[in-house]
Amino acid sequence: MNPLEIIANAEKVVEDIHNYSRSQKELWQKIPLLALEADGRTSSNGNYYRAYHSGFWGLDNGSDQCRSVYVDLATGELVDAYSAFSHFFPGDVAVPKKSVLKPAREEEVLKLAFNLEELDAKNIVASLEEEAKERYSSYYNLKEQKGWRDELRTKLHLPEFYVR
Repeated sequence: MNPLEIIANAEKVVEDIHNYSRSQKELWQKIPLLALEADGRTSSNGNYYRAYHSGFWGLDNGSDQCRSVYVDLATGELVDAYSAFSHFFPGDVAVPKKSVLKPAREEEVLKLAFNLEELDAKNIVASLEEEAKERYSSYYNLKEQKGWRDELRTKLHLPEFYVR
C-alpha cells in the first residue's frame, strides 16, 4: 500500500462518518427538546444547554479535552467548533453573527472513528429520554423547575423536531 492509498482510505472514512451523522438527522432533531427536559434533573450539562439554546451537540473525539466537532442538530452535519461557537456565543467570538457554518476539519472527523459511540444519536436520544424521566434532586422546587422549562420551551420555540 502506498501513501496515496492510505490518504484515499482516510478520506473515505471521513466521508462515511459525515454520511452516518447525516443519516440520523431525525434523531439529532429530537435532542434539543430532550436535552431541556433532562437538564438539571441529576446535574447540569453544558452540552445540554448548547443543544436547546443553539442547536449544537459537542462530540468528544477521545483524544483531547476540547470538543472540536459539533453536530448541527437541525441537519446532522458535522461542523467546525469555531463556526458553531459563533452561533451560540456570537458576542464572545470575533465572527460575524450571520457567519456560515463550516464543515468540521477532516483530521478532527477522522479522530471520531475511534469514538463512534459519540455519533450514535439513537443512544444519545435514549439516554436523554431516561434522564428526562428522573426525579428532580431534593433541593429543587418542582413547580419552579416545570415553570422554568415551560418558559424556556416557549421562548426558544423548541419543537419536537428541531429546525434552524
